[in-house]
Amino acid sequence: MWVEKASPNFLQSWVLKLEEACATVLRRHRERCGLSQHDLAYEANINRNNVSLYETGDRLPSLATLFALSHALKMSPDQFVRDIVLLDPQV
Repeated sequence: MWVEKASPNFLQSWVLKLEEACATVLRRHRERCGLSQHDLAYEANINRNNVSLYETGDRLPSLATLFALSHALKMSPDQFVRDIVLLDPQV
């Protein structure tokens, strides 16, 4: 069982789902706060291009960046992660 789930194809599809779910949640919360990507990047002290990459699902934020983004969005990191899981329980 583990061999099947640990196969490169499984891991690749799992990471893609995680990236898509994270992108959707980040975009929704940013828009809910009325922030532009530039504003969010400034508040989180990260590069605006990275915000764009996170929102398109091309990159996952590191744990430290997830904390910075959560703080800038005035939410707890655990709520951010919970929202990702609620969006796609397969993540």
